Amino acid sequence: MKHFPYTFRVIILFICLLTAISSVNGNRVYFENLNLQDGLPNNSVKVVLQDEMGFIWLGTLYGLYRYDGYEFRAIGEWYDDKQVSDISVLDLKQDSQGRIWIASNDKGVSCYDIYTERFVSFENELPIKRSQVNSLEIIGDSVLLLGTVSGLIKVKSSSGRFEEFDELITEKIYPDSLNLQHNRNYITCIDLVENDGNPFCWIGTNAMLFKYLIRENSFSAIESSRGSIRDIAHAQNGQTLVGYWNAGIELIDDQSNYIHSGRIEEINSIIGRFRIMSILHETETVYWIGTYQHGLYKFDFAGGEMDVSKYTHTPSVQNTIGSNAISCIIQDNSGIIWLGHDIGGGITKIYSEKNNMEFLDNIFPDKSTYNYTITSLTSTPSSTLWISTIGEGIACHNFNRDCHFHLSNSASSPIDIETDNIQSLVVDQWGNLW
Repeated sequence: MKHFPYTFRVIILFICLLTAISSVNGNRVYFENLNLQDGLPNNSVKVVLQDEMGFIWLGTLYGLYRYDGYEFRAIGEWYDDKQVSDISVLDLKQDSQGRIWIASNDKGVSCYDIYTERFVSFENELPIKRSQVNSLEIIGDSVLLLGTVSGLIKVKSSSGRFEEFDELITEKIYPDSLNLQHNRNYITCIDLVENDGNPFCWIGTNAMLFKYLIRENSFSAIESSRGSIRDIAHAQNGQTLVGYWNAGIELIDDQSNYIHSGRIEEINSIIGRFRIMSILHETETVYWIGTYQHGLYKFDFAGGEMDVSKYTHTPSVQNTIGSNAISCIIQDNSGIIWLGHDIGGGITKIYSEKNNMEFLDNIFPDKSTYNYTITSLTSTPSSTLWISTIGEGIACHNFNRDCHFHLSNSASSPIDIETDNIQSLVVDQWGNLW
């Protein structure tokens, strides 16, 4: 086998990156599909979450998985009597302690501690035994809101924190206090709005939209809402987007509850008859809409007029989304958009014109002179690039925070390493650098 010098291999890598990014900057959109063939154990993805360290968590029809940018990891055993593959995960949230909260179809709600790698179930403590929890929200350090098939449940910790999973105080709340319409009590999604220290939640049900004032513990119905709601997403300028199963989307003002038209009516003229499953307001002028079986739509108003792009799954084409059923859309810290696909398809990563190349003309800003050869590159999902060299040790650059640091065999190094001649680097599934 022919071996190439490290510098030659790095040059080839940079040429490949330059070619790919140049194509993206040509206003094209590129898709990368990850599914069973790539190690994802289940192709029906219900929810995608990026945690504070940059890892991607996937709630699927059969279990919870974590993706580190290289491989998928099944998250252990769920409970004593159930394996992780037996549970349908419907929603994921991360709290201020870094723990992952999981809403599921038949085990209610549980919590996974990413540091101790253990689950804590609240199945026996909450009035939701064998009940489906469709959505959850975390308020501060001590309150959970659980959206179930039979109403809203507020869970409070008696100590003011969920730190030791102490005694829980539960209160069952129904948006329709008379409980006359079952569809009003079937909670489909919850979205927390911080509102400058006076938080409230938008509550989506199978019948209409509600606004829940947390401090007042009161509901108000948005009478103009159009029916069964499938997604609620933050928009720009203090507004919220609502996606309906058969009636397009709405843009509602968080304070006045005013329903905006304009752009929204233009969008609905295209997708109003479709079943909306997911929404992302990427910028002030760009909207992504995921549908059930009608693919993905991008609406861009940057030029003043509506520019519509439709993306559907085409098996014979390499640059295509994973399937036409899009259950969730998120944007990670680096600007990459992730799609979770229902009914197969796995996940799709979208690279658009916003994923621009950044040139590092000096990877060691702390040195005025330098003499080194780059030997390897590795990165983490949190947009951190690690660079090993012969002659100067290790350089690190975080693109999100625009910060650098330098590890070397010198007194000024924050971590002393034995040599400045490093041949290669790798980041393992736990985020450790070797």
